[in-house]
Amino acid sequence: KQWYQRRVRGARSTARALASFQQIPPERRAELLGELERYLGHPPSEEEVVECSKMEIREERSGMKHGADVVQQVLEGQGVDGFVKTWREFFVATMKPQYLPAGWSCDHKTRYDRPCMSENWDIFMIYSFHILG
Repeated sequence: KQWYQRRVRGARSTARALASFQQIPPERRAELLGELERYLGHPPSEEEVVECSKMEIREERSGMKHGADVVQQVLEGQGVDGFVKTWREFFVATMKPQYLPAGWSCDHKTRYDRPCMSENWDIFMIYSFHILG
């Protein structure tokens, strides 16, 4: 997805340069047209250059805010504890910390493992993100 968006963004940027600046040196103009041709798969017409310069990059979302979307995916997937464990493992693998507190573990239970917290946690998180957004 990110690769695709970068590719579209690059094509749009190239098309904007071609559409906006008429005094581009011929060598550079040919280079930019070549980039746009690789994106389209054929030599672009002037209309296609203008059309590409107006491409929309952002994906339409369903109206849900990012935080609520993340919470929903966590709850539908591995749950809060799985999410926390995954991030701890990522932290250790990426940062390679030399000094961690005694007893620190990626598998250490979160406070949401407790019965009093876990039974209403899903509702609380979704409500919080919808209200506080």
